[in-house]
Amino acid sequence: MNDIMNSTSNVQIFSYLFVLDFGATVFDPQEIIEIACLKVGTKSKQVEDSFRQYVRPKYCGRLNGVTMNITGVRQEMVSSAPRFRVAWMKFMNWYLAAKGNHTVAFLTVDSFPINMHLRCQTLLSKMRPSDDFNQWIVLKKMTSPMRHW
Repeated sequence: MNDIMNSTSNVQIFSYLFVLDFGATVFDPQEIIEIACLKVGTKSKQVEDSFRQYVRPKYCGRLNGVTMNITGVRQEMVSSAPRFRVAWMKFMNWYLAAKGNHTVAFLTVDSFPINMHLRCQTLLSKMRPSDDFNQWIVLKKMTSPMRHW
């Protein structure tokens, strides 16, 4: 696996790191209810931009207590939010503008958000995610499926 920074020459491989996370409903079908992303400059080592969009679920009209406790997302945050397809288009517009023509990488706390939430949601929405989401850097491995509890 390539290192984020080449330690011998101190040259950055990536211009920006995009730290991506999703909030999702707990029960089937799991739906994304929040898209959150930070753009971190590898030179500045600072958050240079951010994106947050709540998403109104299609199949789970009312959020249950477990989902709200785990995600921190409340019903009033998603009730008037756009559905996933529109929210994802907003995210992609932000991401493409923020990325520009720079070399970037996605970071996630663990692979579950992208492996499960994004893949399942794009299937539910009859969409295909961009090839940009085929690779990412995982910051930690999931030790338990109940890690939030």
